[in-house]
Amino acid sequence: MLRKHQREFLETINRIKSGEPIKTIYCHVTPGGGKSLLPILAGQLIKAGLADKLAWVAPRLSLTEQAER
Repeated sequence: MLRKHQREFLETINRIKSGEPIKTIYCHVTPGGGKSLLPILAGQLIKAGLADKLAWVAPRLSLTEQAER
């Protein structure tokens, strides 16, 4: 089950896939809020041919390790 911000993010990704001209997405999520799922959801844009790359900025080494897994 997705959290509220994850559902909203996925809705935005789906809107982009349907052709809406959204270029920037900002998410305000508290620590431990499940941010690591967002890049996985955004990866759908690569599969849809709407993006070539995905940048994931991790502010701490532990989050970088989590992203690599």
